[in-house]
Amino acid sequence: MSDIKSDLTSLSYWESRQKGLHPAKDQRAIKDLLDALEPFLRPYKNQRWIELGCSPGHMSSLLFRRIPFIPSGIDFSPQAHLYVETMAHFAGVDATLFQVDVREFTSAESFDVVMSFGLIEHFSNPKEILFHHIRLCKPGGLVVVTIPHFRYLQWVYHYLFDRSDLARHNLSIMNIETFRGFSEEYTLEVLYLGYVGRIQFWNVDETGPRMVAATRKLFSILARGVAAYFLAKVFPPNKKLYAPWIVFVARRI
Repeated sequence: MSDIKSDLTSLSYWESRQKGLHPAKDQRAIKDLLDALEPFLRPYKNQRWIELGCSPGHMSSLLFRRIPFIPSGIDFSPQAHLYVETMAHFAGVDATLFQVDVREFTSAESFDVVMSFGLIEHFSNPKEILFHHIRLCKPGGLVVVTIPHFRYLQWVYHYLFDRSDLARHNLSIMNIETFRGFSEEYTLEVLYLGYVGRIQFWNVDETGPRMVAATRKLFSILARGVAAYFLAKVFPPNKKLYAPWIVFVARRI
């Protein structure tokens, strides 16, 4: 499938990014995120959940360890199969994969939970992708969207150490007003909307001349270490200035 004009990424980007990731490591890094989501998802135990942009399936597999559900995923990337493999290996469950662009996906049945983790910020028109969350969700079901928060102190880190990937993200939507306006437009009952997590940084651009890339990587490791082992223990979590995620949980009325 060819890249779509409104996308800020490409198939090749997702193919390279999804290789070599490991859910066991993610569990430690995203504990705050999992803890924030669990109370809202637990009432939907053993029901039909679908993750949009699902590969490589880390979030679904980690959530399944906490709350069993019937898993499905949609992903159009060449690495979409990683979702099924991750769910089998790390969650011990057979998952259903639909390898198609979510904008072209149709289903005879709606889902109890429709979720995405780091998807909509890769589009110049994220409301289009948000709409498909609602389209696939049954009345009374949950729409769950999390995105990285690359503004304020997070922007400083990514500008210094991860500038190429920063350009693949729609920074203008990284605020709670985006989701508040969307929930009003589609009459959703907002259950949670806020900044989540202790200060932490991730990712580094390893392109360019070898010495430049090595130096960039070294200083990024130092910055990440200071954040994880000092600042995260001093600064309170869930603050707009440095929280790494924005979380939106709403019930479709």
